[in-house]
Amino acid sequence: MLLPYAGTFTISAIYDGNATIYRNNGGVTGYPFKIGDVVSITGNTATSSSDTAYYKNFYYYLYDIHLESPGCASAAKTPVTVVKPVITQNGTILSSNFASGNQWYLNGVLISGAVNQTYSPKQSGNYTVGVASGGDCISMSDKFVYVILAVNPGGNDIGLTVFPVPTKGLLNVVFAAQTAANMSISLVNTAGQTSLTQQQAIPSGNFSTVVDTSDLPPGTYVLKVLLGQKAYSRKIIIER
Repeated sequence: MLLPYAGTFTISAIYDGNATIYRNNGGVTGYPFKIGDVVSITGNTATSSSDTAYYKNFYYYLYDIHLESPGCASAAKTPVTVVKPVITQNGTILSSNFASGNQWYLNGVLISGAVNQTYSPKQSGNYTVGVASGGDCISMSDKFVYVILAVNPGGNDIGLTVFPVPTKGLLNVVFAAQTAANMSISLVNTAGQTSLTQQQAIPSGNFSTVVDTSDLPPGTYVLKVLLGQKAYSRKIIIER
């Protein structure tokens, strides 16, 4: 029987005239009978006009009760020790510090079939790994910036990658800085006007940032990255 909500319920037996119903009335003690702090049997219908505790002398029908959760979430909170996975890079391979239970993500999107301890990225971006730590609890790693550098980079020796293109709001910019430098990112529209600029000093290594284009009108722009004394660019499209 599925109890639809917490409350007080009455269990009744329906039977025909030939049925025999047994009760235990031999030294019954212990009302209310409890299953943990979840269910209690508090009484029965045996009554007496002179003895208000008369029902405690009987125990009806319910001799082998089992309690099973229907799968609903409990309001009770059970503490769970969660260890955050950590991503490391060896050459072109990313590794999780967990041997099993891994699921890899690229830019927050699940990578189908990427469930091993290691993953070989096919494109630049922000990688994370989630590890199941019991039940429905998933522990997520911090973002790991991965940049693919071209064998013959030409004018893109930093592996500059911009996504998504077209964009409707947030634009991700990923590259690898060979040395620490002052960086400037700007968006220039087709009229040659600079619509947005952000600047900061960055260390050497893989770098990722987000450019918010939500306040700019739709159209074609050039994203320019000035890193030290060298400039890089990518064409982007903003849609609404």
